Amino acid sequence: MDEQRKQLKAVMSTTQLTPEQNAYLISIKWFNEFKRIIGFETDIALNEKIPAIDNSGLLRNGLLRRDIRENTDFAILTKPTWLLLKQYYGGGPDIGVKVAYNPLKHQNCAITRNIALYILYQQQRKQFSVTTYEKVREIKDRALVYYNLTDKSLNLYEYNNNNIENKLEDDKLLCEYAILDNQQLILTTAHSKKKEEPQSIFSYFSQTGTCTPGTTGLNNMGNTCFMNSTLQCLMHIELLANYFANTPWQKEISTTNPLGTKGELSIAFSKLLEISQRGSHSSYTPSEVRKAIIKHAPNFDGYSQQDAHEVLLFILDGIHEDLNRITKKPQVDVVEGDGTNDNETAIKAWHAYKQRNDSIIVDLFHGQLRSHLKCPNCQADTVAFDPFVSLSVPVPQKKILSPAFIFCPADPTQPRKIMQFNIDMSWSPLQTKRFIQKSEGRNLNLIYAAINHEQTEITYTLSPYRPPSTHILYAIELPSTDKLYAPVFLKEKEKGWIWDGDTPIAGPFLVPVLKQNPSEKELNDIISNYFSFLFDTKNPDPQEMYDKYEETRQKWRSLRDDKNKFEISIRSNFFDSGTFTPLTKMPCLTRRCVDVIVNPSWMTKESGFKWSLFIPSRIKEFEEPVEEKSIDLEKCLDLFSEELVLDEENKWFCPKCREFVQASKKMDIWTSPEILIIHLKRFAQISGFLTKNETEVQYPDELDMSQRIIGPHNGSCKYKLIAVSEHHGILGSGHYTAHAMVGNQWYLFNDSSVSKCLRDMAHTKAAYVLFYAKIHE
Repeated sequence: MDEQRKQLKAVMSTTQLTPEQNAYLISIKWFNEFKRIIGFETDIALNEKIPAIDNSGLLRNGLLRRDIRENTDFAILTKPTWLLLKQYYGGGPDIGVKVAYNPLKHQNCAITRNIALYILYQQQRKQFSVTTYEKVREIKDRALVYYNLTDKSLNLYEYNNNNIENKLEDDKLLCEYAILDNQQLILTTAHSKKKEEPQSIFSYFSQTGTCTPGTTGLNNMGNTCFMNSTLQCLMHIELLANYFANTPWQKEISTTNPLGTKGELSIAFSKLLEISQRGSHSSYTPSEVRKAIIKHAPNFDGYSQQDAHEVLLFILDGIHEDLNRITKKPQVDVVEGDGTNDNETAIKAWHAYKQRNDSIIVDLFHGQLRSHLKCPNCQADTVAFDPFVSLSVPVPQKKILSPAFIFCPADPTQPRKIMQFNIDMSWSPLQTKRFIQKSEGRNLNLIYAAINHEQTEITYTLSPYRPPSTHILYAIELPSTDKLYAPVFLKEKEKGWIWDGDTPIAGPFLVPVLKQNPSEKELNDIISNYFSFLFDTKNPDPQEMYDKYEETRQKWRSLRDDKNKFEISIRSNFFDSGTFTPLTKMPCLTRRCVDVIVNPSWMTKESGFKWSLFIPSRIKEFEEPVEEKSIDLEKCLDLFSEELVLDEENKWFCPKCREFVQASKKMDIWTSPEILIIHLKRFAQISGFLTKNETEVQYPDELDMSQRIIGPHNGSCKYKLIAVSEHHGILGSGHYTAHAMVGNQWYLFNDSSVSKCLRDMAHTKAAYVLFYAKIHE
């Protein structure tokens, strides 16, 4: 597997997508499992069989499914990478797709699906299947042929909400225009741009019937419910709506700010807001908003489901930069304190921020967080005050019991423990370490080993995982990371009629070795000294222990030289040039293991043999399973401000002692904004898969933040719930809706469908982003 992993990494790093070769799709489920087994990230392969490639789930009736998403359902490989995997593991089927250059993303992209376009001409409409990488001229020519036209003055225009809009230039690619699946184009001349088609043809795109102001639905343009949900929440923030309706905001548009959209997003949002507040359309297609988004953030392009919180942050940031009153941003120094002068530090930090950022978005949505980091080495405190636009709060995961594992303490005289404890959906090294440290009452370093029952196959890792049924997982305490240790196993030879069989007793023990090639005498001395605890003539076991194991002792073969207590053998390894070559990714361990047989002739009371230590005792230490319950939003906010210790992968650079350290960190709310957005963190990458936490969060109509804001504030700080963005199902194939208040009435917004609802219906298990407005009494 090591050689296959090296070859695969080499091919993946040296080949790129090119229009001259097809790209290939591979099931993300198979690909992630393959990478786990082969040790793609850790360089430590697992002793598991890799199944044949299975891409069948990507197809339906032999055709590529339209509802699948890159990185959720499939990965895209270059042709050499696919051929290498196919050579090694077989299976399939092959799913080759064309590659084209995307000028918006400035890279070659795989064409994974076609879209449907409706091209209109006079009273007729025809559907065409196209790719977004075709030139407009090619599509127009197909339409001219279909309609039997030769007039070269005809051009394709976008047709949205009964309006003829942008002309599509012949020499450009379709992807440069943010065209949507099932969108309608119209074939006409520049001088005939008028509403000449009957309304009934375009009923899908807009409904011009009047409705209650603020209750216009938004048409889904192909998995754009994530954007529709977000827009409905934003459009029903009264302070934001009043700003666009009652102030000369256009004067604040900056067309030179490279961080903004040159006003495109703000203008499109304002137009959408005006249509909704006017009540002139019962449903409307927010194509202008989407165009502005994907023009400046191409990652939102395509027809896959996206994340509502991510597009929310982009919209708010885009409008902020469009309307930023600071046209020339000065350089400002980083402001930090040590916790002794928080008020002064916070004011300076906010002043520095406002020198570069000043807009209606800052006025309404931006608050300030206090971040406190403490170095465990020099005990220095570093306090920073950072702006925030939304609070991303943890949602406690459903608790499940971890797989059972055996903890092996560094002291071989201490009992081993069979452990199992409550974990989140993920099983992290930090969780395990904390549980064992709490049990043992001390700090420790851990490595993990999956070992088969015969103790002949060992797979080391730095992270715990569920091993195959033929293996047992061990959490082994590592005495020091600066020494070299040989894994040692105690065994016995059981007498047989034809040959003797191995009987595993205990292991692994991490025995320190001073050099990689010790002599036979040096190795014997090392082993004898380490296992000397097995013999204590001054404190032998009680007689009943010897009586209990006497029959067992008689079944074991004595050593050839009965004078020796131990027989030592080093397991062979084809790849090793030395006796104890360190593992590449775990240099504190030797690649080769040592088997030690204890001479049964010495397992007597006269020799002081300690049966109590030879046969390892195992203590069970299990936690009771935790029942899944709904939780309160207050609990999520508690977790947000809970002090934590950074793990090995997220060390912080201490400016005082100049080292990367596992600092303690605590986040608190210093000041809160007019509009408080709370994002419930429901999605996480677990074992290579994006997983959703479905735990129900109870959230109030009125939220009191007075006790949570540690900065200066005038007593009460209460908020009322005004909108909720909801996610149903799983990411990639789920659906977004929204609830929002229009006046004093709650409404459900489900794309183009809008309906009144009771207040309680806005409290749903699907809640993902909560919008609260500050109450001014």
